[in-house]
Amino acid sequence: MSVEQAWTDFKAVDADVRALIVSAAGMLPAERQKQLLIALNNLEVALLRLPDIQPGDEEEQGPSTYVKWREVLRASFPELGLFHMAAPNAEGSREETMLHDAHDDLADILNGLDRFAWFEREQGWENAAWEAKFDYETHLGSHISSLRAYVDRLRFLGP
Repeated sequence: MSVEQAWTDFKAVDADVRALIVSAAGMLPAERQKQLLIALNNLEVALLRLPDIQPGDEEEQGPSTYVKWREVLRASFPELGLFHMAAPNAEGSREETMLHDAHDDLADILNGLDRFAWFEREQGWENAAWEAKFDYETHLGSHISSLRAYVDRLRFLGP
């Protein structure tokens, strides 16, 4: 698969995630949770398929839309909340339980998608693809993983 095709496929998944956020409030909780799991899985696959490419020299970060998304998500996914998850401690020697916020994870994911769109507009799709791959490997992947695990538990075990 070419880099350009991988980016095109990623953009289609991005559009699907955004469409879900817009339509989620009108769904029953079980259906929106199922659709969110599908969207998270598809997003992770699309990010994993982005090949390694060299970025340009630009160093801008793009605007943050995190706060906007937090507000939207409270209405779209009101059942999402706080959850505990094991994570390595600072030394990495053992796991400790940490409190996570599902709206925070999802807002970070959507903020990332907005940043990638900004990179595409401002610096071209190659830099956007590089930024998406790098962000997935260093930050976004952990949000996708923890949110997916939480929504899966919520769906089958309840709050």
